[in-house]
Order: sequence, then structure tokens, then C-alpha cells
Amino acid sequence: MPVDEINPEQRTNELEQKRKLYQLKENVPGAPKQVVELPDDERFSNEYQVCSARKSRMAINIINFSNLKCHANSSTVLLIW
Repeated sequence: MPVDEINPEQRTNELEQKRKLYQLKENVPGAPKQVVELPDDERFSNEYQVCSARKSRMAINIINFSNLKCHANSSTVLLIW
């Protein structure tokens, strides 16, 4: 607990450094504040972002495929997207 801190000055300094590193801004009035600029070591890697985008596209394709309508006309099957 902060009140039981052995070295309160060190804790105060660390908190001040974090406040400078993670400056907050209210982009939408009444909404939670957001970090102005995320430090590099906190950002997702490009590899992660690409992988995530691929997974999202695959999920969308699966959903779209499950929404296909199948129409049978004699010996032909027509898939409507």
C-alpha cells in the first residue's frame, strides 16, 4: 500500500516519470482519457498487426461463406454471395 511505502520519495519520483511518459488527453468530452503517444515498447509489433488482420479477414470470409444461399436448378447448383 502507498501509505506503508518504505521510500515514499522514490515512489513519488517513479509516478512522476510515468505521468510524463503516459500523458493523457481527453479526445471526446466525457469519455475516458487516452494516452497521447504510446511508448515504442508498449506498441504491438508489425508482425502481430499483420497476423491479427489476417485472422480478422479469415473470420469475415467464414461468416460470409456461412451466409451463402444455395439454389438448386435441375443439375446445376448456383451459389449466391
